[in-house]
Amino acid sequence: MREFCGVIRGERKLRVVTAGLVSLAAAIILGLGNAVAGWSQSQAQNAGAATPVFEFDVASVKPAKSPDGGWGLSATSDGLNGTNVPLLYLIQSAYEVFEKDRLVGAPNWAASENYDIAAKMDASTVEAFQKLSKEQRAIVSDHMLQTLLADRFKLTIHRETRELPIYLLVIGKGGPKLQDAKPDPGGANNPHWDGTVRAGAVTMIAHQMNMPGLASALLRSAGRTVVDRTGLTGKYEFTLQFNPDDSQPESSSPGLFTALQEQLGLKLESGKSSVEVIVIDHVERPSGN
Repeated sequence: MREFCGVIRGERKLRVVTAGLVSLAAAIILGLGNAVAGWSQSQAQNAGAATPVFEFDVASVKPAKSPDGGWGLSATSDGLNGTNVPLLYLIQSAYEVFEKDRLVGAPNWAASENYDIAAKMDASTVEAFQKLSKEQRAIVSDHMLQTLLADRFKLTIHRETRELPIYLLVIGKGGPKLQDAKPDPGGANNPHWDGTVRAGAVTMIAHQMNMPGLASALLRSAGRTVVDRTGLTGKYEFTLQFNPDDSQPESSSPGLFTALQEQLGLKLESGKSSVEVIVIDHVERPSGN
């Protein structure tokens, strides 16, 4: 979920859609913060970072009042609000699993039934939460949403490792076309994205970006786990513009695979690997608040 899917005070993975259905392009851009957050969380977990457990003090989960309208999930200063949010998206966000093959067993209604959500932490929890590191806040936020889903939707899952198709991010013919990042005058020097969606084209602007961060960002467009095999260890500045949806042929931008080769000198190669999947054992509609 990465700090309440966008979260506390707008940090990380802000996901807000103000009107209409979410397009594939918008979902890619709105999820760019998650790409870097996901990589950071993985590093924190691998390092054995001790992370405290937090819970929401109060939460309301109700069937959406306007199920045919726009939807969004965003932060408040002390929790999160969701309007017309599909349950499937909540599960994906809680477990950070957006590749279609890595979430197994979701009932059909999880994608078609939407909910309005309001969840709040008490003052002492907010204060403690804000004292955590960014990596710890990311892990804590995911766990809080997982706990909320278990409580209100009776969601239970287990994890398995399966052999799945993946993509390997490698250097293309002619070598990489990447500009080395310069030190940030503000002293941040952290990987981050800017992005826009215009006329069916996604523009991803990378700052201080490493290759694992790029690999994470590409999974939404590629539809599979992407693993960095470039061997590049630096940080880079670059812009990637592509058409994320083959159903929009009127776009003047190339598809993802072509854009990677032409603009960045990189490519995606098909492969297979053992990948962790989330298997839904049980989930039910909430009975009330």
